[in-house]
Amino acid sequence: MTNKEFPDTSMDDSELGPVGLLLKDPARWTKRANARDESGWIVSILDPNAACFCLSGAFQKIYGTNIWDHPAGRRLEDEVGEPYSYDPIGFNDHLATTHQDIMSILRKTKV
Repeated sequence: MTNKEFPDTSMDDSELGPVGLLLKDPARWTKRANARDESGWIVSILDPNAACFCLSGAFQKIYGTNIWDHPAGRRLEDEVGEPYSYDPIGFNDHLATTHQDIMSILRKTKV
């Protein structure tokens, strides 16, 4: 999806759910790994040195389960939609996906 399809608007914390709050700062978001430390090395979401998370890693950290096994994950699937085969992980890792895109779906779903 393009930035035009997921426009960024200024948001306050009341517009975000717990995953959105975790990923609100662009420095806390990553691609192609559930979590990374400050040096960019892949780490566990439970590692105390985890500094940033992909959408799936943040979801697991907050909800204690994966996206596919939780009702909030299904809201993400529906919002990502058919262009990404209802796959929030594929959407997060897509080359064109930006932090702005991630925050837009998190704001819409309040996940």
